[in-house]
Amino acid sequence: MDLPVLAVLGGADHLRRRRTADRYRAVPGLRLELLHSSGEAPTPQAPRRAADLLLAFVAGLGADVRRTPG
Repeated sequence: MDLPVLAVLGGADHLRRRRTADRYRAVPGLRLELLHSSGEAPTPQAPRRAADLLLAFVAGLGADVRRTPG
């Protein structure tokens, strides 16, 4: 896969965090972020932090990637 990927996991989700993080790390170019205060649903549990991560990720992509087709 030759696309930028951001994965946001809950750091407090001890059952899935390690197994899932190991799988995600196998994806070339993936950016993995752990929200340590969140469990299995980090986006609704920490919406401000998740939004900040997403905005920073998109800002770092460059204009060519953000441009919509058409």
